[in-house]
Amino acid sequence: MDINNEIKNELQGSGFLEEVKETRLPNSTVITGAALEKYESTYASLNPETISRQADRVLKRLLELEHEIYNEREQRVYREALVVFLQEKYDTGQTSLHSFNSSEPEADQFTEYPHLQELFAELEEIYETTDDFKEAFQKILPLLYPAMDAISVSAQQSRRKRAGDSLRSHIENLLGKAGYTIDSVHSAGNGYLYQLHRHETDQEGSVYLSYLTTLRDRFRQSLSNGSIEDEDVPRFIMTGAGNSIFTSSRKSGVTDQKVSEITDEGFTLVVFETVKQNQHPDKKNVISYTEFFAERLPTLVSPE
Repeated sequence: MDINNEIKNELQGSGFLEEVKETRLPNSTVITGAALEKYESTYASLNPETISRQADRVLKRLLELEHEIYNEREQRVYREALVVFLQEKYDTGQTSLHSFNSSEPEADQFTEYPHLQELFAELEEIYETTDDFKEAFQKILPLLYPAMDAISVSAQQSRRKRAGDSLRSHIENLLGKAGYTIDSVHSAGNGYLYQLHRHETDQEGSVYLSYLTTLRDRFRQSLSNGSIEDEDVPRFIMTGAGNSIFTSSRKSGVTDQKVSEITDEGFTLVVFETVKQNQHPDKKNVISYTEFFAERLPTLVSPE
């Protein structure tokens, strides 16, 4: 049995980290909602007119606020996970019943996260039997590495998943602030089919949105609409390309070749205004978020 792999399994997936996240790290919907609340309390309440004039600026600031909130919450999970385990799980009545009925030394087994329990028991023994600080930590740190490595990997995976979910949540929040109600939303292909109701005109319309934080090779997955029956439904790829929150590079990755592929499949690419102005100012199927909310969306959900 690979003890390091067992520790990894007890931490990741539906393991202990998931348990900690339930109380300390809300999902993207909650965090983006907190970002929206902070934005409106700091600046002003959002309304359709503001969104139609400044959607790019508003979305960029919302992403920054959400990033700040997430980082603060994330530290309470990944940096403190082992501390939480020590305080709430280690040797707190988790010993199995049969261990009290056995005289064998190795019978002291645990019912919850047994390998993590055994790891901490070993650390405690080293602490109690070693007087020298350096000697103790020379033994302790290598034993902690598998757990710390599993926590680090889990944090990276969680950030990547959160980025895509948060972009969707922000767009849906902005739809509400722009005067639309989402009557229904269905997963289709690598995106979502929305049925929207526009308050101003009291009309309904459908739109297909796919969300990508960056425009790397997997963007081709978004070119599938999940066999939507109505081929006339307008299709958009909403992307965070060019936003430093999603990538350490300032390059947006929105190349002419990718734009051509997206356009050929009948999609319109939505990017931040700087990407539109600096790279594709003359391409009709590359638009900014402000253009999307001010020009494209009203024509899709309006009186015939």
